[in-house]
Amino acid sequence: MNILLISYYFYPELTPRAFRTFELVKELCDQNHSVKLLIPNKEQFKNKSFYHKNLMIQYLGDYNDTEIKAQSKNQSMFKKSLAKKSILKSLMPQLIITKIKSLIGSYNKHFHKVRNKKFIKLLFRNLIKDNSSYDLVLSIGLPIECQLGTALSIIRTKNFLSATCIADYGDPFSKQNNTFIGYQIVDHFIARVFDYVLVPTQNAKESFTTFKNENKIKIIPQAFDFSNNHIQSYIPNEITTFAFAGCFYKDLRNPSAFFNYLLNSNFKYKFIIYTITESQETLEIIEKYKDLFKDKLVIKYNIERDLLLSELSTMDFLLNFENTSKIHTPSKLIDYAITGRPICSLSTLKLETKIFEEFLDSNYTNETKINIEEYNIKKVTRDIIDIVNKTKQIKTSN
Repeated sequence: MNILLISYYFYPELTPRAFRTFELVKELCDQNHSVKLLIPNKEQFKNKSFYHKNLMIQYLGDYNDTEIKAQSKNQSMFKKSLAKKSILKSLMPQLIITKIKSLIGSYNKHFHKVRNKKFIKLLFRNLIKDNSSYDLVLSIGLPIECQLGTALSIIRTKNFLSATCIADYGDPFSKQNNTFIGYQIVDHFIARVFDYVLVPTQNAKESFTTFKNENKIKIIPQAFDFSNNHIQSYIPNEITTFAFAGCFYKDLRNPSAFFNYLLNSNFKYKFIIYTITESQETLEIIEKYKDLFKDKLVIKYNIERDLLLSELSTMDFLLNFENTSKIHTPSKLIDYAITGRPICSLSTLKLETKIFEEFLDSNYTNETKINIEEYNIKKVTRDIIDIVNKTKQIKTSN
């Protein structure tokens, strides 16, 4: 098959969406599909590229985060300046001017997560000029810019009429802010344009039924290649050692209650946090506590996944902080399961200290169980290809 993938993240970035894209690209290429990947022209991609005989990577634009932030700031300043123009004051009643300012303020407040209009434009300009014939067009979000740029291209050109167009959502965009109808409009638009929407969990599927017919929403979880994992043989640690890998969020996955509980306890333990420096919320949360824990807490940044799996496999158990939203399922649980270590899941809304203390006593009765085969990249790619083949059969019969 000829496959076109669009993503904002890729190897060697250490994010769930980068893992998603990389694993899909690698496995599809290994299966001898011809894959074209569109990604932004980030510096880290140039420094550590990935090559495969069946892969062509096209880098879009001259790209960096500083430029994106500057562009967003300039656009905001332009809109504020426009609202203050004297000509508006002379031609419009003050009530209308106030309303315009309010709308601009609402846009800036709610759509700061769609600030990267440059990437949308780059995608659109590239895709409407792409006359190649594809069997599958797969846009991997978030960020939502991938879906928007691809969707606009699909409705603007006839280039993708023969392709099965799929939006791999991850988490629903509109669920980030239920009070703002603009997010729901974006989800409705994208769901209408694409043939299918992919979501990671059953809960996520249920949240999409207001946007898309249920039989067009497919559950395709995060997945990895299990064949080359560097797992160590477990030996109990002298001091109980547990770890968390991932990011924290103030509203979605905030560990403050657990941190305070640990600080007020008399347990002997070693707590290791693996995270990334790109997550500002994580850094802000950790900063409040890291000195208070002293030598009981170790923080490691930007560890490559192979090394991370190796180190996690040496822990006595692993910590998972459940998200406040049931729609979201941390992809770290898959990596945790690969290591074979017990998983201690704790709610950030209602902390169950009894469960944690059971784990400290090596009682893993309440460990979180994961059916690891559901997350095998070979199964996931097979499921995606099946969607394409079935769609072709339907189109042929019609």
